[in-house]
Amino acid sequence: LGTLQDLKGSLEIRNLELVNGKDDAELAKLSKKPNLHRLVYEWGNRDRGSDNCDEDVLEGLQPHPNLKELQILKFMGDQFPQWFMNLTSLVELRVANCTRCRELPTLGQLSSLQHLYLTGLENIRSIGLSFYSTSAEEDGGSGGSGTISRQTFFPALKKLSLKSMKNLEEWKDAHEMMSTAGEVHVMDVFPVLEKLSISNCPQLTTIPTPSRFPSLDVLKIKKNCHVLLAEKVLSNMANLSSLELWDLGGQRIESLKLVKRPESSLSIEGCNSLPTDMLERLCLFPTLQRVELMIAKNITTFRGMSCAACLKRLEVTLCENLREL
Repeated sequence: LGTLQDLKGSLEIRNLELVNGKDDAELAKLSKKPNLHRLVYEWGNRDRGSDNCDEDVLEGLQPHPNLKELQILKFMGDQFPQWFMNLTSLVELRVANCTRCRELPTLGQLSSLQHLYLTGLENIRSIGLSFYSTSAEEDGGSGGSGTISRQTFFPALKKLSLKSMKNLEEWKDAHEMMSTAGEVHVMDVFPVLEKLSISNCPQLTTIPTPSRFPSLDVLKIKKNCHVLLAEKVLSNMANLSSLELWDLGGQRIESLKLVKRPESSLSIEGCNSLPTDMLERLCLFPTLQRVELMIAKNITTFRGMSCAACLKRLEVTLCENLREL
């Protein structure tokens, strides 16, 4: 690869566990190939505890800043290289099944990043300050000078997906982390994020409130996520046009379309432990026209309908303990 100076388009390199280290990886001279727009780095299946040089290899595979799409699959290093912050043209990033990584790469200041997919990062326990910026902590500790600084994190990101991060417990709010500094920080975080999907993250109970995402339109929380996530987002989701909640800790809420669309409907099925107050909050939308409630054994009262002024159709099926409507 090192001699192919004019290589362009897409390149996929698999079985990277066979590369001996950084020096061998650098022989590919990927940082000298400005016409490569898409790269896939994939390692083979190995024992998680096996000794490897994945970090050195990935360090040596630094791409050219012109790169637009990057996938990193089955990387078994503990951390990602610093060159992520140099990918100023990157539009899409997929990181999957990197089970040993303890910390996410710093991505918040990538000016072109629009789509971010994080899957199977089982060793990540917290999404914290380093996800947004490496310099924020130092800036925040400079003392109470009374100055005002403005920072924008993820300025172009439109779609974010967190999937199968089984030990992830918290997603810290960047506003809260920065507010402890002596200086006054004005932050724009995810200013254009439109779609957020969280799937199979059973330990995650703390995320930024939806009001922190001013452009958020579609929110999906599904497949073995904690019900506390749903409770948090239901407290503030006035801007959403679509909310899908599915299989939350054994509960099932599906096909839920809200707020902006004339045909707004709410369909809930098989939520035997769904709190009544959560159900009533779902009906606090001025355009809600259709409600279907099925197989919700714990629901005894359903008073939220008095606020559904535009309701045209109501179906209640197999709710054997419902006594008051």
